[in-house]
Amino acid sequence: MCGIAGTVYNHKFLEGKKVIVSDIEDALNLLDENGSEVLLDLAWKYKSNINFIRYCKDNVERKQIEDLSLRVQEEAVNKRDEISKIDKSKTLEPYKTAVREFENIMDAYWFLSEEIEKWVSTIEELSCSDIKKLSNEQIIFYKDVSKVIHAIDNRLELRGRDSFGLSVVIKSEKFNNKKSLENIDETYNFYTSGEDEVHTFTFKTCSSIGGLGDNAREIKDLLKKNKYFNRLIQNTKIISATIMAHTRWASVGAVTVENAHPTTLINNTSNNKFEILSLLNGDIYNYKEVIDESKEIFKSTIERSTCSNDSLAIPSYLLKDKMIDFDVLSKMSSDLSGSFAIALQHTNNPEKISLIKKGIQGLYLGFSYDGVMFASDVYGLVESCKYFCPVETDTAFELSAIKNISMGNLDLKFLDTKNNDIKEIEIENLQITNITTRDIDKRGYEHFLEKEIFETSDIVERTINGYLQPLESISLDNLTSSISMNEAQVPSFIISNLKERKIKKIIITGMGTCYTAAVAMSMYMRARLRSFIPEIIVEPHIASEGSAFYVEPNMQDTLVVVIAQSGTTVDTNVYVQMAKERGAMSLAIANKREGDVTFIVDGTIYIGEGRDIEIAVPSTKTYTAQVILGYILTLHLSSHLVKTSKQTELFLKDLQDLKESNMLIKNSFKRIEESLSVDKIKDFGSTRNSWYVLRDSSSNGVCADEIRIKYSENCYQSVSSITLNEAMKLNLKDSFITFITEENISKYDKEIIKFCEDGNLMIIISIDNDLPDKLTDLKDSGKVLVLNMPKSRIHFSFLPTVIAGQFLSYYLAVALDQRKQFFVNILDELNKKIKSKDSIERFNLALKEKFFDQGFTTFDIERFYQNIDNENEDQSKVFDNLNYLIEQSRRTIDTIKHQAKTITVGAVREDLENKLYKRNSYEDEIISQETSEGMLIDEINNFFSQSVQNKQSFDNTKEILIAHHNLDESYAYNVVNFINYVLNKFNFKIKARLAHDYDYPKLQGDSAFNWILLSGTNAKNIDSRISNIDKENLLIFSYADLLPIFATLNFDEVQLDLESRKSIWSLTLSIFISNKIISDNHEALNIQNDLLKRLRVEFEKNLTSLNNAFLAVSKSSEIKKSIKYASKVYLTRKNWKCIGSGVNYNLSKFASKRLIKEMSRACAFDVLENHKHIDMSAESSIIVFISNIWKHGYQEDAFAEIEKLISHNSLPIIVTNENDNRYDNFSLLIEESFENFSNFSIPIIKLPKIEQQFSFSLNVYLIERLILEMKAFVEKNKSSDMNISALELVSNRKAS
Repeated sequence: MCGIAGTVYNHKFLEGKKVIVSDIEDALNLLDENGSEVLLDLAWKYKSNINFIRYCKDNVERKQIEDLSLRVQEEAVNKRDEISKIDKSKTLEPYKTAVREFENIMDAYWFLSEEIEKWVSTIEELSCSDIKKLSNEQIIFYKDVSKVIHAIDNRLELRGRDSFGLSVVIKSEKFNNKKSLENIDETYNFYTSGEDEVHTFTFKTCSSIGGLGDNAREIKDLLKKNKYFNRLIQNTKIISATIMAHTRWASVGAVTVENAHPTTLINNTSNNKFEILSLLNGDIYNYKEVIDESKEIFKSTIERSTCSNDSLAIPSYLLKDKMIDFDVLSKMSSDLSGSFAIALQHTNNPEKISLIKKGIQGLYLGFSYDGVMFASDVYGLVESCKYFCPVETDTAFELSAIKNISMGNLDLKFLDTKNNDIKEIEIENLQITNITTRDIDKRGYEHFLEKEIFETSDIVERTINGYLQPLESISLDNLTSSISMNEAQVPSFIISNLKERKIKKIIITGMGTCYTAAVAMSMYMRARLRSFIPEIIVEPHIASEGSAFYVEPNMQDTLVVVIAQSGTTVDTNVYVQMAKERGAMSLAIANKREGDVTFIVDGTIYIGEGRDIEIAVPSTKTYTAQVILGYILTLHLSSHLVKTSKQTELFLKDLQDLKESNMLIKNSFKRIEESLSVDKIKDFGSTRNSWYVLRDSSSNGVCADEIRIKYSENCYQSVSSITLNEAMKLNLKDSFITFITEENISKYDKEIIKFCEDGNLMIIISIDNDLPDKLTDLKDSGKVLVLNMPKSRIHFSFLPTVIAGQFLSYYLAVALDQRKQFFVNILDELNKKIKSKDSIERFNLALKEKFFDQGFTTFDIERFYQNIDNENEDQSKVFDNLNYLIEQSRRTIDTIKHQAKTITVGAVREDLENKLYKRNSYEDEIISQETSEGMLIDEINNFFSQSVQNKQSFDNTKEILIAHHNLDESYAYNVVNFINYVLNKFNFKIKARLAHDYDYPKLQGDSAFNWILLSGTNAKNIDSRISNIDKENLLIFSYADLLPIFATLNFDEVQLDLESRKSIWSLTLSIFISNKIISDNHEALNIQNDLLKRLRVEFEKNLTSLNNAFLAVSKSSEIKKSIKYASKVYLTRKNWKCIGSGVNYNLSKFASKRLIKEMSRACAFDVLENHKHIDMSAESSIIVFISNIWKHGYQEDAFAEIEKLISHNSLPIIVTNENDNRYDNFSLLIEESFENFSNFSIPIIKLPKIEQQFSFSLNVYLIERLILEMKAFVEKNKSSDMNISALELVSNRKAS
């Protein structure tokens, strides 16, 4: 994903709207009478070219505007004081009006005091000249360049800042200063165009680690250094110019200058030499085929390019076209497969920028009074454009400098590339932006992250006041009036369907932090709505998983609630689009107006006023406000269902809690200020390389995954999020542990003591609870820190908990970031030629105290010492190494490494239709077989039938809950996945799912579910929580009691480990349960006997295939070789992770826990497509499970995700199937010694193909073999000098 922006320049520029200083002064004097809209409109217009030129050249006017700005600021302060005194107890209208007025006045102040001056500053910097000495035409040219650079700088670079590229194509009269051509590098090319000349300039920079704004500063420096550029502008007549810029988040190809956009190719083969410059936002799936086809004609031209990403397909495709017109653009859109927005410059059309949008990448047109711009997001337009419109998919158009397009001249034609219809834009189609650059400024804080955490209180208050009516104004006879939501926010047909019980399921979905917000609000929504509709299902879905595996053919009884920040996340938008196509109703909770998702859903509600922008990659205030708004939505839905006095009482209590939530936030800030600082926690993160976030069953446990994400994003660390019970079984050692609980801490005395005895450091986030006296020695010794947060009601404890986690992640990042000062001091001494070794000694001491255990490899430290020892031989190596270590020390306090705020590339899901079992889909010969097929299935069914203690029947109207006790949940999930796989084939209404704490009945018989308990121990030692479940609704299966099942199966030739045996047991149990459900309901559902036979044949066939696959994995020398190589390579990184989708997501969780237990190293897990939203910056070794999911669309998406991993220096271990050769040539530079990097092949393990629902057992067997190889490798090399960076403490090396 990327950000793009651009504009066009004409020397006969538009003047815009004339505004004189007295106009603004009059509006300010009449502010109370006319309101703030007049003042704001004049401030917008004052940015027009005619006024800006006057401002630049007239010192008197500049001083007048400065004085007026101060007066406007005073009015804003007065308005803010007025707001604080408004009584909101009876009505909110005066408050809302005053807030709107305040925002308008502040925007006017910002335009006049900040934006205009920033233009002046940038123009003088770029031109290397006093702005008064420039001509009017030169000022406007530089202003247009500045606008495009500013669009990227701290704005669109939120989409990724791996690289920044700027291209300027200039058409000029002949320029005779040929001496200026000396020392011009490859960024410049020259062409003739009749009597005129065409000049192309491209400026590029890249860095995988850097702060917001770093790339823009570098681009401006490159532009200034290009003396020819400024001589051309300032010494000849520029007729027209096109300017466009790109910020990259690498999805294909490494982070290099060569892969920065624009991607350019020059056609030298024709009489008319020309150059194509292109920007890409999105993915081109068939880029290799397009490039290869073009090579047949232009092989030498293309092979001269050093670009290795998919954007090369664009100029390659266009090499044959001497001009670009609508016919070319239409054909190009059709021939390129993917989802993208493309911008093009062509030296034969030097006055035009051509653009194409296909798919769901963002593309917007902005209009000012004096020009036009395009950008991939509204952020990129708001500095100069008051009006904008989104560009629809399958559209091509051109921006021409000749036409002087603006708000007053909408001379634009849009081509529908599907049917070649031509459309024009109408003024009524334009929207007015409600955000300005003021919304994306640091406003005095040291870091964006700090600013945004502290803005939580403000955004939550505005969100609450925007929807909740004052308690005194609420009528008990009309509770629906207590929450103000209109038809555009929550359409009435959704309310009607809920009241009529037509909504059976509510799915809350998102990616990354939006998904963790979905989890938090689903807990509350489920608890509240089930008090009215006991059978309603409310569950969170990771959006990419939903689109790939959980979209049903008919979703007319489903409401999908999308959680979105930018609204441009492809994974999320694809899911809701697919759900809508299948009849689902839809809503969005968003923080930015006009995001792409808002044009898909039926209604949208916004946090704050829809202009609360976050710049820092880690979401903080947005997460909190989204959950609060989810609670408000829940109460809005509930208000239409309340009937009894008890329900009314609870409803009013919830309203009161929401009203008081902002006070809870403020009290949480006070508690943090009293108990937390960077110094207090600096030892926790830097001295431990394995990090865990643990939770118990408390309601604030929903924050665990969100805090894990904050740690990952801020500290470049793969973090494992697991339950406390799981952690106790995994024997965590020498790790940093964050534990979240609402329980009395004394309940966990033994666990805390055990963790500390094993060398762990702990931070406990508790609610109104501190360490008991007997554990104070752990606190005094620095092993345990307790953040005792303010007391809160259930469902609201997430507020103090997540705020504590946000501050922890911020302070940990600051502490880790401070380590760079060690290297800065050494560098200063060397630069000053100081012979003192004090700085090196201080570094040695810090190393011994383990302050560099996190985030550095053994090679990093060895290379440092080697270079210092050889300082006299090659000082440049020392300087380069120190600068590298400084960069490696930087963390995400406004520094970004492989990250982006908004991910706009993702799973497109082109062919994932849901196929049901249908009679006509079978082959007759399979159905008619009357042989021994199914005998093994009979044995399995007979065996388990004898073990069942009662004769429970499965009711097709009751959901099936799978509980587990003393057994890893992955085995229970395997059963859930298998059962649902079978039930989907027969179109059952019911589904199976894992039982949660809230499902267990509190009273005898108070359960409306079918229950199955899986136990890892004897059936007599079962979970006490099931005691209230009626026996006729419960089946219990114990692994310990059912070991003889293996005599039934044919695995004699394979030596099965314990985990593999458990996985096979869960598979055979799944077969039995699935058969029983079908048998219990086949008459009621009219399931024909031939379908049952087909199912038995399929089961038998897949079990045989599974047996053969086990034999192949156990005996294949090729697979053994792959496992051995993968185990060695996996150990070369300190951060570990496992990822997968669908059934492979369950597998990734299992694998990570096994690696933690056996290798004593943290290992995170995630959904394949979700990884890019969380911790790309960790540069982990990642086991990627993609085997046995054979859907073509999914495998295309998986391929794209793996390309992204490699682009961002993660190290994938790919587990796929035999004959999958797509990854065979993938490689990555890996440190082989502290002196050398070597190009290693990406490890690939190719397993035999089996049906995905039968594949869990085989993959478990693979994981166990992989772990055995790792342990053997570590044991063999533990005393050698080989690098095993993931298992070796840096402080044991040279520092000792």
